Amino acid sequence: GEAQESIDAFTRALKSKPTETDHLLNLANAHRLANHPLEVIKYAMEALAIDANLAVGHFLIGCAHLRLDQATEAIKAVQQAYDLGAAGVGATIYFGSPESGRQIQETATAFEEAHRLGMFTVLWCYLRNSDINTDQDNHVAADATAQANHIGVTIEADIIKQKLPENNGAFNQVKGFGKTHKDVYDKLTTDHPIDLCRWQVANCYMGRSGLINSGGASSGATDMAEAVMTAVVNKRAGGLGLISGRKAFQRPMADGVELLNAIQDVYLDESISIA
Repeated sequence: GEAQESIDAFTRALKSKPTETDHLLNLANAHRLANHPLEVIKYAMEALAIDANLAVGHFLIGCAHLRLDQATEAIKAVQQAYDLGAAGVGATIYFGSPESGRQIQETATAFEEAHRLGMFTVLWCYLRNSDINTDQDNHVAADATAQANHIGVTIEADIIKQKLPENNGAFNQVKGFGKTHKDVYDKLTTDHPIDLCRWQVANCYMGRSGLINSGGASSGATDMAEAVMTAVVNKRAGGLGLISGRKAFQRPMADGVELLNAIQDVYLDESISIA
């Protein structure tokens, strides 16, 4: 599916610039998501042959060794990233995907070793399973994304990156998907965007592990308003920040800088506080 599309895209990019380490590492990561550990090692090693100081290359190799049941080699790869000066490690889990069980085990082992070494850990914590969608997109449901957050912090993520919730009630709509209680919807949350985001924060050990929301895809003229709104919701819900990539970088530099400065202003403004 999407992993194979990524593999095809990065393969084409690599053909145009065969010594571009970013292309090699992106291709290695795409193979990781597709559960191709030997290909992960192959392309990560090619990148490291060009630049031995690429900490992410060692981390990807570690994940591949975990998939191959080579835990010692996986831990060694995290240690090599630390030796190269990496301050932290990051990973992505697509909860609900066929590979999610493997991704959870790999990430838990890598994060445990990273913490032993004094590094911080960041988890991109997304849902991916079309079977959970009903008349709404449950990939952005507050209760479902919050459950993913809870699993993420349980396997030692210090910072969680999650999509801003847009609705709620996935557990009520998809039978057998998970357990919940009516008080979650009647007493503990409302339909207000801040309350929905606060439920995500609550499932990050009440904010002890920080929540960063993603800025989403670029939609053009409304990007500035959407980014500022997301930042305000995140901050007032108790989150720690907003990641904005495509909204900022898929536009002229001056416009991108203006957007990033607007987001920074939200977090620097002391009058915008917990709701």
